[in-house]
Amino acid sequence: MPKVKNERDASDQVQPLQSKISPSLESITSVPVKSEESRQPLSTGVFFKSEVVNDRDFKHGSESNWHQAQQTADAGMTRRQRKNRWCQRGSFQSQKWVAERIVAILTRRGFRCTLLDDLASELFGIKNRRPGRVVMLAVYAPDGYSALQVEDLQQQIVDEDPTCFQLGQPKNRPKSDVQYLFCHPSLALQQSLDFEFILPPTKLCPGYKVELTVPPTQDFGRKLGRLLYASVQHIVWMGPLPVLSFAFTLLHQVQSWHASYEANSHSRAQRYRAGVLSILLNTTTHIEPLRVTRPWASQPPMLPSSEIISLKMQIATFISTPAGSSTKEEWIKLGLAEA
Repeated sequence: MPKVKNERDASDQVQPLQSKISPSLESITSVPVKSEESRQPLSTGVFFKSEVVNDRDFKHGSESNWHQAQQTADAGMTRRQRKNRWCQRGSFQSQKWVAERIVAILTRRGFRCTLLDDLASELFGIKNRRPGRVVMLAVYAPDGYSALQVEDLQQQIVDEDPTCFQLGQPKNRPKSDVQYLFCHPSLALQQSLDFEFILPPTKLCPGYKVELTVPPTQDFGRKLGRLLYASVQHIVWMGPLPVLSFAFTLLHQVQSWHASYEANSHSRAQRYRAGVLSILLNTTTHIEPLRVTRPWASQPPMLPSSEIISLKMQIATFISTPAGSSTKEEWIKLGLAEA
């Protein structure tokens, strides 16, 4: 069984969770499971060895030896080297596993949800992202429009799956009553997965941070304008994970580029510009249908008309740059630029 790269140490303020596999997880079916004896897929939502009920076998001697081995291996590495090792190995599979687990919990409880930001872009084949430390989702009420409370959603996730999820605060944030949701699977569960679960190489947070947002929200600008109730109509599924449509992904990249461009953040602007170009030029399977459907003019509205107008202005700015000038015809075909 491959070892897990766990950068946490005893100084972490957030204590690890009790490693008790929740009985309610038996209904998750989106992630295959193998039994240690049979090696056949089981109909549960986690990978676990059939003889492991909790992490008692990993405590005391064996767990201590495992941590000592990790500390010895990392002793000669700088923080940058540990980060580079994590980037090279990639975190996408681990991050995706976290997302699948959250989606399964929320779906089983009757909510609709969708991935947002870089992980959603990755599912569409946009590869210019760095390994992420955040899993970001939007959550909608079962009826599609009732108001939800993020704090309540977080607690529901922790209550159902305490093996993986916990509430806490990053060490670099001022102390407050605000609790953040993190995913840090127990050591027993990590070692029982059929792949190497890689945790972010930081001691500031106890695992992957899970950001939940609920519509309507006014502070969705850094992700994509205002998230509306109507956006639930634009959810599509990429395998076991729901994402907002490719049109949202395209406009998100444009908005992210423009924000970086206006802030003179050259490195970030270059990264998002590469994302826009990648979408326009290398994802014809997704782009070509948009030339016909033009969902920015759909009903219910994908975004408010005022934000569509703003995005068209941002696209005009993109076209005016040397790197974006060659994309004008593509934007015209999409109905987002004037001839």
